[in-house]
Amino acid sequence: MVDYVSCALIKVGKSVLLVKRQDNNRWSFPGGHKENSESPVETAIRETKEETGITLNIPVEDSICNIWLGDKFISFVPFRLSELETVEIDTTELTDAKLFPMNDLPDDCMDTVYQVMQWNRSDEQEIARDIARGELASPQYLDGNYLFDMRLTGTGIATRNLKNDQEEITYRDPKKFLTKKFLDLCNGVRVVFDHPEKNGVDTEFLRNRQVGTVILPYVFDQEVWAIVKIASPLFSQMLMQTIYSTSPSVTNRYKNNPVYYEKNKRALYENSPYVVDHLAIVENGVWDKDGKVPAGISTPLNKFIKKREKIIMSDELDKRYEELMAKADKSRKDAAAKKDSGGAFLAESKKKYEDELEFYKERVESGEVTDEDKEYLDRAKKQYEDALKSTNPEKSLEDRRKAHKDSCAAPTTVKQDATRKNDDQDRIVTCDQMEKMFTDLGNKIGEHISKALTSKETPKPNNDGEGSGDGDENKPSEDEKKNDGSEPLKQDEEPPREGKPLDEKTVAAMIDSGLMGKELSEEDREKVSDCQMQFERVYKLHNKTPPRPLPTETPELFAMRALKGVIQHSQKWNAVGMDTIRKDSKILDVAVPEVIQDAEKAATASISQAGQIRYIEERNGGSTTRTPTGDPSVFFRQFAAPDRAALIN
Repeated sequence: MVDYVSCALIKVGKSVLLVKRQDNNRWSFPGGHKENSESPVETAIRETKEETGITLNIPVEDSICNIWLGDKFISFVPFRLSELETVEIDTTELTDAKLFPMNDLPDDCMDTVYQVMQWNRSDEQEIARDIARGELASPQYLDGNYLFDMRLTGTGIATRNLKNDQEEITYRDPKKFLTKKFLDLCNGVRVVFDHPEKNGVDTEFLRNRQVGTVILPYVFDQEVWAIVKIASPLFSQMLMQTIYSTSPSVTNRYKNNPVYYEKNKRALYENSPYVVDHLAIVENGVWDKDGKVPAGISTPLNKFIKKREKIIMSDELDKRYEELMAKADKSRKDAAAKKDSGGAFLAESKKKYEDELEFYKERVESGEVTDEDKEYLDRAKKQYEDALKSTNPEKSLEDRRKAHKDSCAAPTTVKQDATRKNDDQDRIVTCDQMEKMFTDLGNKIGEHISKALTSKETPKPNNDGEGSGDGDENKPSEDEKKNDGSEPLKQDEEPPREGKPLDEKTVAAMIDSGLMGKELSEEDREKVSDCQMQFERVYKLHNKTPPRPLPTETPELFAMRALKGVIQHSQKWNAVGMDTIRKDSKILDVAVPEVIQDAEKAATASISQAGQIRYIEERNGGSTTRTPTGDPSVFFRQFAAPDRAALIN
């Protein structure tokens, strides 16, 4: 239940009237609770008369500041007086009333006083930012316009009901919608009441249905919100008295047709927004996300609490992008410095280590050495060792092949350990012998696996006809118990355990060592699937086979593997290098969409310049769709009439 309160912000010259309350002994503005169907202005005028005896008229300033204080929705109405008449306070509620300079308020004011005075000095953009951060309530009434906080679009999976009892599941890619580029597209978008019957809006529709404009889009958590300016007071009052939702009209560059997976259900994937036509205010319940109706417009009836740390403004996205690019550039320069062919980095590290070592010896001899001196010496030593490794280039591929060939040409002598030298002579094993040994070993392993699968899938029945079990049929015969060529088991030696499953500790150890991959969570599987869909189109544009994710491959590893095949088409990120991208997942998140975009441009540009057309095949269930791309004139040329020559006598 919302408790509506209204107060009067009375300004006299450069001063403001404050009253001291009985209940908390703090300074505030005169005001009180709303009665019946009063407006905020009417409540402020009545309460001021009751508490101070001051008679107020209609405010000169056409603005109202709204603030949430717990469950109280408090409206502060500005009034301006040329002079202050005699103040007669209501001693049952107040203890004092005074004028204070606006720039020198008392320390024992209520927090709302400082918020309102800050609002009084702010412009429209500053107030819009305070609404977005949750410091001011939605709506704010400023110079005849209402500023509402509205949800523009969410990301991920959402569901809505269409006409003819159809249901649509839509997925909007967060990496494409939660970006500075998309926020710039939303800035200045028209806000209308309900979607038009046909796609797009025309002049007549805007004349009758446009109610406002987006003035500040921003990111909140995994959604895009916006501060919307609405000029109609009647429509604004309607929004504050009824709960409504919102629905954007977004056009994607690569238009994907909905996929029907059931009779009345279809799915739509959106990942390339390039036009935001309008934002529609619709009835509540059109969209459904995770089984809940998402909040559309923040009002007193539909309060939406936001955490400031989850809010990102457009200029902050610019700053984060610049920081990531600066970090990538620094990492690339550092790597280049370490590989300096002149050895400057190595020489500098060596000199630093020698100086630290000399200083450390002096401190030891004087008996003044400290732990800090040891830390500096260890740090200089490690830096010198790292520089030494980086400046010593590894053998080239040709050198390694030659060394391998030389080692195979001559027989390799395998010496026995000292305990067996007296029993066995040195053995000589050639490459051909080793190859035969591994071939025999592989055949033997294959036979064992084949026998194990056969015995597991087709067990022999018992003599009693009751199916397989632990009876005599499954026991080895006396002949099978005989030595089959292998060495007899020693007394203290345990028999081999064939077919026994690995215990949990062994599996965990293998996972930690990288021999086995960890099972992916459902969220990681979705990320891998999204990444795969992004790369499929660009690989096909370049006539390449798109990579397929491995069963235990993480989203980051798959993105790196897919990125490697197309990064050469992005001049910017090819210069940064895969090594730099691999070091930071945030840089990877920025690099993937930009490389895909550059690769798509490179593919379409090369086709168009050559006057060619290429067909991209996409499989969807049992059907295959062939989409032409490139120069359209090539496609229509096959239908053109042949050229004819005319002879003129």
